[in-house]
Amino acid sequence: MKRYLFFTIGNRDLQGTYEISVGKRRKPIKVAELDPQEQDSISVYLSESFKEPKRDERLERQYRTGITFPIFCKTLEYLHEKRITRIDGLFLIATNRSKVLPKLEEIKNAWNANIEEIEKDPKWVELADYLEDGILYHARNDATSITAHFMQRRIKANNIPMLGISIDNVWVLDLGLYGSFDPILKLDSGKKAGVEVLGKADINTLDFFEYELYEALKPHFGSLENSRIYLGTHSGGMPMMQRALDNVLQSAVNYATYERIFTSEYLSYQIDNRLQGRFLTWLKKMNDNVLRLDLGTALYYCERIQNSNQGRADSDHFDRLNALIRKAMNYSASRAGWFEGFAALIFRGLYSMNMNEVIVWMKSMAESSYMKLLKDQQGVLWEKIQVEDKRVIHFPNAQGKKEDTSIHLFILIRKVDEEKLRKAFEDYISLFVNPNTLEDSLEWQRLGNIRNDLLHKGRPVYPKDTQDLLTFMRINPKDIARAIANLQDNNLDKIIEFESACLTNDFFVPLARIAGFTGTILQERKWSQRFFEALHRTATED
Repeated sequence: MKRYLFFTIGNRDLQGTYEISVGKRRKPIKVAELDPQEQDSISVYLSESFKEPKRDERLERQYRTGITFPIFCKTLEYLHEKRITRIDGLFLIATNRSKVLPKLEEIKNAWNANIEEIEKDPKWVELADYLEDGILYHARNDATSITAHFMQRRIKANNIPMLGISIDNVWVLDLGLYGSFDPILKLDSGKKAGVEVLGKADINTLDFFEYELYEALKPHFGSLENSRIYLGTHSGGMPMMQRALDNVLQSAVNYATYERIFTSEYLSYQIDNRLQGRFLTWLKKMNDNVLRLDLGTALYYCERIQNSNQGRADSDHFDRLNALIRKAMNYSASRAGWFEGFAALIFRGLYSMNMNEVIVWMKSMAESSYMKLLKDQQGVLWEKIQVEDKRVIHFPNAQGKKEDTSIHLFILIRKVDEEKLRKAFEDYISLFVNPNTLEDSLEWQRLGNIRNDLLHKGRPVYPKDTQDLLTFMRINPKDIARAIANLQDNNLDKIIEFESACLTNDFFVPLARIAGFTGTILQERKWSQRFFEALHRTATED
């Protein structure tokens, strides 16, 4: 598994090291403060032995012995303690406003030249102050890109203490060079600009960071798949950037494992041993699977939570959730009827658009409904049913002889009262049978062939067959799409609304009547409602 490290560059990430009479000290500096000839040769130290200067201590240039990258050093210490000796790629994240800064200065100068006109418009005055005191102030003082490229150069030259860790590739992500500032560059400098455009230079927004990070990382997403990603990005700075990086990675990279390293220049590295992102991930997956009626998987994640530090700290709460999931599973296994069981399985297949599952469970539901009707007529239209042999034992004839036949309707109609047979099997016939011949309808035969090809030949349900399958179940594909969207939004009310609409349509209602099911909500769904009620309360469940 490849390993990648993300590290955020801030204005305090490069510091000078000093030796004065009372000890070793460090303070932030900029690359521009280093003589050009010493930038590639100045000594780089690990930061541990260098302390912040006290208020009365002056760190003059003549006392400078070298430089350090204090927060990066703490990140290296973490990797070293984890016995990691190689990183496949390091991403240094910086902000680069060099592309837009000249345009901002041009706009400011043009506005200053037109100050009398601007002062007539209070909103323009406010915008001019925002440009000068906010946007330009931070843009002029942003040295993070220069620091990042300086750091990249030193790492590539093996001219920085790395604690035995090799880094194969170092990339600088210059956020601000990927298009977010383009609308500003097109502005007429002398005219009033809207804050919605000019404000794009105020980079501390989720929109800016998500767009720039996505564009910057596009060439790397393939490499990041199935990798271990160390996020040395939680060291202060811009919380929006940290959030955006999480959003981009977890949306664009299908699978990777993450470790978040929390560092500061004052303390040794820390990792969030309680969470590491896993607790929240497991919590979401538990909730998602309850929504999908996949209780077995929900229980798995609940138990993962219970074995975590966060879960142990709240053990009573998660013990109750575990018990609730188990009760729901026990109900499904022992008390739920065939109609509820198969309906839940069909919904689960629909939510993942797994039509292979749907057609198997639909066929099984039809068979269960037919066997239920056959059994209901024991002692009425025939003497008994031999379930395993799929034979009907008829009442003795006048000579006392018993006859057995197959269970097919078109055979049974020759042996029993036709009107009574049609009445008893009315709901089943309306769905699956040609009423004239009492053989399977052509539509049902076709779906049966698709199901048989799946089970016996390994041929999946093809997309062209999906529409026929949904039409047979009286479900609109657009309703499925909306239900899946609501599922992704964790909108339980809308999911229940969809399922209730299905359970009351012309496919499910006849089957529900056969089963004796009279509700519009599955019991499994009621259990999921109870789960979410219990999820957010600490009192013992009723």
